[in-house]
Amino acid sequence: EQVLIQNLWQQVFTVHPARFPIVGFPDKIADVSRTVMTDYYRKRYGGMRVHWLIAGAVDPDAAATLLNERLASFSRGNLAEPVMMPEPEQQFERVLRAEFADPMARIALGVKTPPAAHRDIPALDVLTGIIGQNSSSRLVRKLWQEEELAISMSASGYAGAFAGVFGVNASCEPAKLAALEAGIRRILEDVRQNGVTEAELEREKLQQRTHFYRTLESSRETI
Repeated sequence: EQVLIQNLWQQVFTVHPARFPIVGFPDKIADVSRTVMTDYYRKRYGGMRVHWLIAGAVDPDAAATLLNERLASFSRGNLAEPVMMPEPEQQFERVLRAEFADPMARIALGVKTPPAAHRDIPALDVLTGIIGQNSSSRLVRKLWQEEELAISMSASGYAGAFAGVFGVNASCEPAKLAALEAGIRRILEDVRQNGVTEAELEREKLQQRTHFYRTLESSRETI
């Protein structure tokens, strides 16, 4: 599944470094020396990137004056961010097929989405839940439970500062792969053409509300 998702991201992003795995590549990691690490640290993590959080009954102006005095000797270093190549607009569907010694067939479909600050991201989060994040979502209910095409199925959404990916991934018996892909596309096209229902919106609101309160209770117990 990790390879599947990595392949998906490399199809969505052909230029932007988001196409690379976060952990990196073995041959690149093998070439990293202590000197490379320390040089990069000094360049990117100097005093110019220190943040101070002060809480309590303090005088803000006095605190600022004290920090300016204490940090006067800090080296500012390089404040420039690395230049990221913009991802060109996609003009056609991209398809990648890979063979593995795996008894199951796996499929992932995805599209690039706007950055996290875009006003459409909340709607995409809701759509992700309606499409495939629980047992009552469209893809899971129709293709897994009713038509028995999938062995596993889910939808996911990630939004970063640069862009994001909305994706659907599933596994099935190899003989059912074509029917499963056709079913996924059929349901997504139906949503594109007709939207979602009020019942689906209300169900997703309940799901998110329940998840929020469970997370809150878990946080309280941890504290």
